Amino acid sequence: MRRRYFIVLVLSLSVSACKQRPRHDPLALDPASTPAPNKPKKPLAELFSAKAPTFPAFFNGVTPGMNMEEAQKKIPGLDKDLRLELPDYDTRASLFANDDKRILTMSFSAGKEALALATAAWGKPTIIKETGRDTNVWFNPEAKVRAKIESSPYSSVTLQAYVPAAELLGRDKAGPAFQKAHPLIGMTADDVRKHYAANVLETSAAKNAATLAAAQRFAGTKADLGASKASVDLVYPPTEYGAYDTKVNLYFDKGKVKRYTFGVDYEPFPQQKDDVLALMKATYGEPKKVKDFSHTLLAFRKAPTVKLEDDTIMKRWSFTVEK
Repeated sequence: MRRRYFIVLVLSLSVSACKQRPRHDPLALDPASTPAPNKPKKPLAELFSAKAPTFPAFFNGVTPGMNMEEAQKKIPGLDKDLRLELPDYDTRASLFANDDKRILTMSFSAGKEALALATAAWGKPTIIKETGRDTNVWFNPEAKVRAKIESSPYSSVTLQAYVPAAELLGRDKAGPAFQKAHPLIGMTADDVRKHYAANVLETSAAKNAATLAAAQRFAGTKADLGASKASVDLVYPPTEYGAYDTKVNLYFDKGKVKRYTFGVDYEPFPQQKDDVLALMKATYGEPKKVKDFSHTLLAFRKAPTVKLEDDTIMKRWSFTVEK
């Protein structure tokens, strides 16, 4: 009797324990390993500054013209191709460096909404032509920042610094405005380095030789132009419609600058051609036509002389300033 009672008691306790212990679900996740809910993405509209384009904060102080190595230090998340993921916005950004390892442009993707978002933030764009395509452009005259978006789906927003042609040239009869404070004609290389430290571009003889060889291969010529030399030049942001930096090539004679050349592109926006010529005439008066071999140039003022050539191949005004 006692044995039967003991068995019944044990069974009763076992059934009670089974009722109290929850069953194990093999498909259930451990609370500790349950992933957190996805963080909502920020709207892409936040990438477009109010009223006019600026460089977004995620570039962390990087600006065009900055050395590539310095840019990489400022943005540790950049990969080897200078790309940056923006997980908060579910998109990406990137930098583009030129052959001199300096940042030329900065861009970010806003998908198929890019043009609509830019127009909503910055207003109606100016339409220019680049590589045969319509490109929408917005300017920030105060910050000297320019934004571009091609008229095609999923185009990136490309940001770049610029200097208006009218500001680069100025309205001073003494010569182009960018060298007004320190006239270039007659300067030594050390003078240039001292007064134009932020804009100096020095290139080795080896690199100049390689550039010349590449240009000759492209042109299909092997003309002997003599040994290449190291050079000291100046570089400025592009003018408002130019695609690349404005390079001022300095030519030295007996250790001093004898002349310098630069260009202002008008192909993307043909009105620029007339505007630049009108500015030159308003500043220096009517030019004289002079011949330079087979080329016809417009010569303004003397000592130094400012010459202007319509380069119809490159579609730009080519400037020469010489003693």
